Amino acid sequence: GYDVTGAFIRLHNNAVQYNILPRRSMSLSELQKGYDGKNGKPTYFASAGLIYDVSSSNMFKSSYSLWAGKDATIAWATMSLNPNDINRTDWDTVLTDPKDMKSLQSWTHYFNEKYLIKAKLKEFYNKKS
Repeated sequence: GYDVTGAFIRLHNNAVQYNILPRRSMSLSELQKGYDGKNGKPTYFASAGLIYDVSSSNMFKSSYSLWAGKDATIAWATMSLNPNDINRTDWDTVLTDPKDMKSLQSWTHYFNEKYLIKAKLKEFYNKKS
């Protein structure tokens, strides 16, 4: 059958990305303090400047818990499990390899299909402008 939930997520995320729906901004410190999935808090993570709600994902409660409440942009782009690649804000200097950018675009497409965008990451967009 037709996946209504998936269709809603895609519609919502497109509306957010094209500024049809307002998009909240959140800092990296806010993300870390309030959205790590612990003590009943929702689980969010950031990638490529977008903050996703992954509370519904069992993977983010187990295998991917490393990224809960954090920015994983460089980790996803470089396929790294190194904790030193989490919460890095030197995106412009590290993400220069086309292979890494293609990997990040692929992950972003996957996340946009599966998880609601809840906010944009302030540091990512402030650095880009």
